[in-house]
Amino acid sequence: MNGQPKGGSVTIQPAAAQAAARTAAAGPGSTPCFQGHPVPNPCSSSDPQVRLRFYTSSGDTSSCSFTANITWGDGAKTAQSFRGGPLNATVVLIRHLYARRGTYSINGQVSSPSGCNGFSFSLKFVLQRLRAPATLAALGDSYSAGEGTEAYDPKSRTCHRSPNWAWPRLLPKHNPAITTVNLLACSGAKSTSLDKNDKFERAQLVTLKNLKPQPNLVTITIGGNDIGFSGVLKDCFLHDCLRTGVLEETEKKIAHQRGTLMQDYQRIQWAAPNATVLVVGYPQIFNDHRNCGRYTWAEAHRLNRLGAMLNDQIKAAAGNVRLNYVDVTDVFRGHEECAKDSWVYPITWTTGAFQQEPAHPTKRGQQAIAAAVARYMSEHL
Repeated sequence: MNGQPKGGSVTIQPAAAQAAARTAAAGPGSTPCFQGHPVPNPCSSSDPQVRLRFYTSSGDTSSCSFTANITWGDGAKTAQSFRGGPLNATVVLIRHLYARRGTYSINGQVSSPSGCNGFSFSLKFVLQRLRAPATLAALGDSYSAGEGTEAYDPKSRTCHRSPNWAWPRLLPKHNPAITTVNLLACSGAKSTSLDKNDKFERAQLVTLKNLKPQPNLVTITIGGNDIGFSGVLKDCFLHDCLRTGVLEETEKKIAHQRGTLMQDYQRIQWAAPNATVLVVGYPQIFNDHRNCGRYTWAEAHRLNRLGAMLNDQIKAAAGNVRLNYVDVTDVFRGHEECAKDSWVYPITWTTGAFQQEPAHPTKRGQQAIAAAVARYMSEHL
């Protein structure tokens, strides 16, 4: 397992622990596999993300360069180059996300184009079902807080958290493994709300980091307020937004969201390093092919396209940092705004200013999102 480059070695598993590690198995839960030391092999976890931690186990490998070629057992391969480092320093952390439960053989070869010695390794990973007790923390904006249900905890003030109808609160009905739900999401939250106080609320990531016990499952919806989607809805309601330019301006904002979203997700990983993270997208709220109140079918189509563009950025950002993305685009199909049995809070203009609720999921809409997230969990976690 150990290379001996220039007086030092880089490894993912100490040689002395190798024999014992072959038969050791991690306990149930969401503890990441292969990141610690010694490395349990095989390792069982309900966290679908595997993290291989390479570090300098003896000497100094700072002058060495390495290339790791890894096959993950699910058809995926990784080739990654990295530099060595001083003694006991982590030189690289390589991640992989599995899509289905099962047992996987991970094989790797680390070589050194700079002439240092390399090593090979073989590990086994078992992705198991999420087991009780699971503690959930739900972060993000109004789509996670429960906006649109008209049933809010008065202590949450304008955050409009619904204690009984927000979709994260409904997940335990689908998955009994979830025994605790910490609802931290707040209506109106932007990316800055994650690490800065907002609406007299402590920053969500600060609260997350201080939760006891630490959650082993985190969900988040974020991004809609950063692009000002409610303002676009308002513009289209009052004006012909196909002519005002607001749609084009919003498309430009969306095109620059991926980096911000990636930073958001990485900060969550830092605040809850042992949690499985589910990044949840946004549902489509209009029918593409019909007029809806003050919205023409062309406006509805463009608004849906904005939502699809944002979801694409969210999915790409989640994939870039190896997190799970849950697609809920079609959960309102047949029940969009203006449908006979709509699951979307009606968009109206009655008070001279938009209320918070319009265009958000009603109780039925929250149930539909909860069912979609639970279905993803049953298939992947």
